[in-house]
Amino acid sequence: MYTTQQSRPGSPGPARNAFDGAGNSLATESPRCMCCRRPLSDPSSVRRGYGPRCFARLHLGQRLAMVESARQRLDHLVSLLPVLDGDQLESVDSALADLLAALGVIV
Repeated sequence: MYTTQQSRPGSPGPARNAFDGAGNSLATESPRCMCCRRPLSDPSSVRRGYGPRCFARLHLGQRLAMVESARQRLDHLVSLLPVLDGDQLESVDSALADLLAALGVIV
């Protein structure tokens, strides 16, 4: 149907696309922080979906939770050391040496 044709027989106006002039506000709107809704311009902020301040605040909470989880695991491992046999101690020692080397720590 052409825009010069009537959309329905007997209808006074020409046929129109329901979306004409509406525009896509999502496509034209700049990316915004998912936390505070401020506009994002930095490519890494756009990729993350958060501005630097909101990301630091959210990331800090996650980091503290990971630190606490790692601390609990290490404390548990330390409590097990006296009861491990020779092979188990060797495995723990080797795994810790590999981990420290991967972190760049020289012991």
